[in-house]
Amino acid sequence: MVRSSSLVGSEVRKGLILAAALTGALPLSHAQRDDADRKALPLSSATVQATPGTTRFKLAYNTARWQGREFPAAEGIHLLMAVILDSRTDGSERAQALDELGRLGRWLQNTDRIPKLIGLYDEFRERDERAGVLMILVKADDPRALPLFMKILNEEQNLTHRLIAAYGLANWNVGRGVDELIRLLECTTSMEDCAAVRGQAANNLHGLNDRKGWGCPEDDIRDLAVAASNGDSDEYVKAFSSGYREWFEANKRRFPDWKPSDPLPALQGEHPAEQGAP
Repeated sequence: MVRSSSLVGSEVRKGLILAAALTGALPLSHAQRDDADRKALPLSSATVQATPGTTRFKLAYNTARWQGREFPAAEGIHLLMAVILDSRTDGSERAQALDELGRLGRWLQNTDRIPKLIGLYDEFRERDERAGVLMILVKADDPRALPLFMKILNEEQNLTHRLIAAYGLANWNVGRGVDELIRLLECTTSMEDCAAVRGQAANNLHGLNDRKGWGCPEDDIRDLAVAASNGDSDEYVKAFSSGYREWFEANKRRFPDWKPSDPLPALQGEHPAEQGAP
């Protein structure tokens, strides 16, 4: 499609303005330079504003489904943990149990199941099983998992595990997690799962930016990437990740620099364990 010179010129000017704004040379729009966007973010997993697709962080599931039967949350957790821990359980059945337990993630918060699951991550050797444990820990929203997430970023190369761990940290506004999500967005390796990881990293950044109130001007970055890519998907990804990286570097000081040697943050929101979970 041939574009008019005035339209192209407008997009170029918009891109130049955004690039200057991201690096601090020019102010962003009134909404983007709101004081709330410039304040330091808390070490917290609390949601700033409700957005579509965030119901998994609420107590949406009160029952567990297993082998055609439905169980109350407490009973279901006990059953599923037994299946997961049983050495006779085959890989397919364990994967199903991990997925189902993930649905009850928040019911695990503030319980002794969290240390057991953290230990299971080290015991399991199958990549999918380890990923399943990580997803449960993310959904449990329990700060005791933060040291494991940080350890994964420091020591592991598996992209899927790094993606989940980065999300787990970024959900608490930890800068290292946000930085890693952007690194995964910039992924250029020839590994088969690189493209899938890039897409999920983009989805995670979008959801967290919206839900956590980070204030990243994603629409402007996206418009700039469209103008710079000229229809080339690879160039679009590069331009979009570059724009996100510039914004993060300019706002890095707002994100907590939490380390495993620091105290763990407090639990957030409702604590299901106090309401009868095992």
